[in-house]
Amino acid sequence: MPSSNMPLKYANTELPKVERDKISEVLNPIDSFERNANGDAFLQPITLKTSISVSWSRLTGSEANFVMNTLKRNRTGTLQYYSITDNSVVEKRVYWGTGPRIDYNRFDDNLERSLYSALAVNFIEL
Repeated sequence: MPSSNMPLKYANTELPKVERDKISEVLNPIDSFERNANGDAFLQPITLKTSISVSWSRLTGSEANFVMNTLKRNRTGTLQYYSITDNSVVEKRVYWGTGPRIDYNRFDDNLERSLYSALAVNFIEL
């Protein structure tokens, strides 16, 4: 079982650790679907691809900037993460989809440090 902070690496760059409940996987089937002249449906499974959603709940301004710059420099790359479906650390060739998103930022109680909440990105397997 992985620790509470999940390792995450994109394009050979280690990103800030992610909490267990802030990473999710979706299996996306790629299928061929046709109907014949009688209206019968035929589904031909082709493959399964994975989408990985990652979010960080609290990053410093410099950490958020680091993540954003890593993504800007690398539209595609290898993502290394703990996969619940494989029960191990896996590598997948991915691109990041719509996003990344920073919902809002706020400062700490002393107004000395900018904190970003809900920085999120979706990685889609190539």
